[in-house]
Amino acid sequence: MKNLRHLIILLFVVGIFIGLGLSLPRLMNHQTNAPEITENLSSAEAEIDTTPYLQKLTEEIPVIKIHPARKNRKEIWMLGKGISLPNYLLRAQNHLNKFQGKVLRMEEIFPNREAQAAAFDFLTPEGDTMQVELHISDSFLDSASKIAILFQADSLNIPLLSRLETLDYPYALLITPFDTGKTLFSDLDRLQNKELVAWLPMESHSLQANRFSNKTISIHHTEQDIKETIQQAHAKMPSAIGAATRMGERAVEHPQLLNAVFKALRSERWWFMDLTESRTSKVNETCQNFSFRCPEASIYNTQKTLDQFIDGELRTASRTGSVILVLPLHEKSLNALADIKTKASARGTEIVKLSNIITYE
Repeated sequence: MKNLRHLIILLFVVGIFIGLGLSLPRLMNHQTNAPEITENLSSAEAEIDTTPYLQKLTEEIPVIKIHPARKNRKEIWMLGKGISLPNYLLRAQNHLNKFQGKVLRMEEIFPNREAQAAAFDFLTPEGDTMQVELHISDSFLDSASKIAILFQADSLNIPLLSRLETLDYPYALLITPFDTGKTLFSDLDRLQNKELVAWLPMESHSLQANRFSNKTISIHHTEQDIKETIQQAHAKMPSAIGAATRMGERAVEHPQLLNAVFKALRSERWWFMDLTESRTSKVNETCQNFSFRCPEASIYNTQKTLDQFIDGELRTASRTGSVILVLPLHEKSLNALADIKTKASARGTEIVKLSNIITYE
């Protein structure tokens, strides 16, 4: 009997240990999963956007300062220079539409002769009615406008390459793929901030310009001739982001020739820029039949000083939002650009890559 009693006690103790062994992993597993559940709940809560709508709207416009409402005067939202008032209003309208708000009134007002301002009444998504005034301030908005610099590189030498290496802002080089030295493109590899644009010589009224390259695209060329010339250009400059012509006044007047050029460019996914400044150019209207862009730009001429031209283009950037500054590549141009970053920053203009302003589509 005593042995039987001991056996029963032993079995009971063993049963307790077995039970603890089975329950402990479950308990540990439960404790381990608990933080995971908490983490999932926390991440779900983090995904809920609790930002007040008015804060989202003022950041989207963007508003640089808010003057609180006073007696007989609405709240004033101050906006930076460099973006037009209609552009600001369009941003506000698009944001309200996106979040199911509603514009009640948008109307230009004239608090004084020099001020640019508009009355802006709207209904927030929560149903609150807001009445504010938008005023353009005297301060430029940072990065409100963009400027890209394009150098016309008729020739490159060691001193110019060395100067280009020192530039701490992006720029593009307009270079013909033909009639260039064998070492030119290997020399360009050392330039870090550059982009390349292929200069396609095209038929001009000037005999000197027509003789610039034995690959000049002419009116008498067939579509196949033009296609082969552009294919050769692309093979020599595969990293180029687009193409342009400078002295092709006669070529840009002929839609048939342009159609052949644009078909070939489309195959290479190059846009086209007409720098001839020809008043009878058919580039813009012909370009509408194709999927790529044909941007416009003004080139420097000696009727103005380099400083006057650069300052004028910076003003254009502030007014229109972006501009392409086209300059001849020589020491005088590089010297005139010595303080371009300071001048651009003072106007809220950012110096960007040419591909930031011009895209293929």
